[in-house]
Amino acid sequence: MKVLLVIHGLDCVGGTERVTTHIANLLAEKGNQVSVLSLTSVDSSPAFTLNDDVTLLQPKRTYSSLRKHLHQLWQVIQVRKQFDVVIASDTQLCLYVWPLKLLSKAKVVAWEHFNSQVVTRFGSRWFGRKIAARLFDKIVVLTEQDKVSWQDKYQPHPPVSVIPNPCAMTVRSSIEAASIKRVVSVGRFTSQKGFDFLVRAWSLIPATTREQWQLHIVGPTGSASKEVALLIAKLQLEDQVIIAGASHNMEQVYDSSAIYVMSSRYEGFGMTLVEAMARGLAVIAYNCPMGPKEIIDDQFGIIVPAESIELLAQSLSALIEDNQLRSHYQQQALIGVKRYVPSKIAAQWQQEIQTLY
Repeated sequence: MKVLLVIHGLDCVGGTERVTTHIANLLAEKGNQVSVLSLTSVDSSPAFTLNDDVTLLQPKRTYSSLRKHLHQLWQVIQVRKQFDVVIASDTQLCLYVWPLKLLSKAKVVAWEHFNSQVVTRFGSRWFGRKIAARLFDKIVVLTEQDKVSWQDKYQPHPPVSVIPNPCAMTVRSSIEAASIKRVVSVGRFTSQKGFDFLVRAWSLIPATTREQWQLHIVGPTGSASKEVALLIAKLQLEDQVIIAGASHNMEQVYDSSAIYVMSSRYEGFGMTLVEAMARGLAVIAYNCPMGPKEIIDDQFGIIVPAESIELLAQSLSALIEDNQLRSHYQQQALIGVKRYVPSKIAAQWQQEIQTLY
């Protein structure tokens, strides 16, 4: 099968770019002829490594404003007869991919990387979803919850399939009894990630419980960086809550921690939760839309009512104080993450592609 994945730009370091690269490589390993069309990167190296048998297609020059959008549309139209399946890796890109339904025999798939409930009405992603719901051959979402949301909001004509993201992190075979006393949370410093909730929850844990522990927040700066830093200072937690910045060695970040917390207001899936489970951390997450509850599944970690600072503090206290409980959830995490191993996700993608014909 000749497969094309279309993405904004493969030279950016982000979750969509990483998982698109991973799926392209996995589909190529399944024997497909795979190409990636990177619409905005010009003669640049991809941020994540593509296999040698995956072809990277890029524009030769940049354009601005309207000409940029017309050129991106033209790039897609130019390859209209070369592929059996075209996957728009972001529903915004449906705005560029839809002509293939009229100009070629290729089957077209919309791949939702985000939470369909969080969208600006009449924005580009909203329009992209509307187009996909009427013209495309299949919609792929990351969670069962988002499948229901998609069907309710957009009434799609094509089928909606659920394929979670694969875990690129190596899964540990076992967890050794450790004396690590660190809690970690990972993500860009934006309001979405709810680090303000997490810092406030940390302040509610009795001082005697957390006195030997630290909370590390790891991720690039963002719109909420200053707010979180000021909150840490206001609550006099500078010695215990560490803003660690972005890291290029996430395996080391997880391996130096015992507990992972996801305090997000919303998620598209919750990839860092899966990564933490792969490295054997006990995990806690808010029951936010969408992803964490399905990943934890009421047995592989602790799920907390969304935005409840008090209950988040209680759950953290329980894991910090009780070594047995913490060890139990560390072992459960290693069991739960097996649902996201690359071989299983690749098989799901291959099956979905084959059912198009």
